[in-house]
Amino acid sequence: MAAKFNHWIEENVDGDTLIPMPLEENANRGDAEGISTSVEEFGFWGVLICQVSTRKIIAGNHRYRGSRKAGDNTFTVDWWDVDDHTAMRMAIADNQWARRSSWDLPVLVHQLTELDEMEFVGTGFAPGDRVVTAGATAG
Repeated sequence: MAAKFNHWIEENVDGDTLIPMPLEENANRGDAEGISTSVEEFGFWGVLICQVSTRKIIAGNHRYRGSRKAGDNTFTVDWWDVDDHTAMRMAIADNQWARRSSWDLPVLVHQLTELDEMEFVGTGFAPGDRVVTAGATAG
């Protein structure tokens, strides 16, 4: 299927040239603070999805904020040539599809029980989390 919209990847984009979606326009409330911990541990991976005409971030706003808090200011951007209404729809879709995902709990518990206490840093989990302790008692 041919691409419906024109888009391209650009590496090493200065974060100061990007515009995060204002919170009053973003229905998603991500954990930029937690993401910054992950970025400090692993570095930033992935891309930001941005609108060409406005330089506004469509998807990746909280990763952008968390990365900036962690001191990163260079990003890989997937630029999309879309109008404002399509950009809004894309932002909604990105958040909704992420929200509709779920954990395979036995697999997650197995993975978490493989971690040493210090390896939890940046994962969003802690050794005392219920899912982790459930795995420890099930083993």
